[in-house]
Amino acid sequence: MAEALLEEYLKDNVDLLRRFTPLMEKTQPRLSQAKDLLNTILSRGRLTPRYLNEALLLMAKVHYVQGRYRDAQGMCARLGLEELTQDDQPTYHLRMLAEAFVIKGS
Repeated sequence: MAEALLEEYLKDNVDLLRRFTPLMEKTQPRLSQAKDLLNTILSRGRLTPRYLNEALLLMAKVHYVQGRYRDAQGMCARLGLEELTQDDQPTYHLRMLAEAFVIKGS
């Protein structure tokens, strides 16, 4: 649900992203809802490694579009991005890893 809200929100706000305008959760309810859902998921602490990685990747993306680049990079560092295997991963997971490497490089 969090990912769907985030992706839908980003799709609807492509113009702001192209202008490098940080997106604020205070004025954007869907972004706020996506972030709240991710925070809830991460605070539970009962995720399998795969789902924890996905939640951290999504949270990194949220921080990145908010202009909070250090926080986004911190999520990537917490994830241990370089240590994740890319062999035999579904395309969906590889896309998320590619986005994380872009975030890490910014």
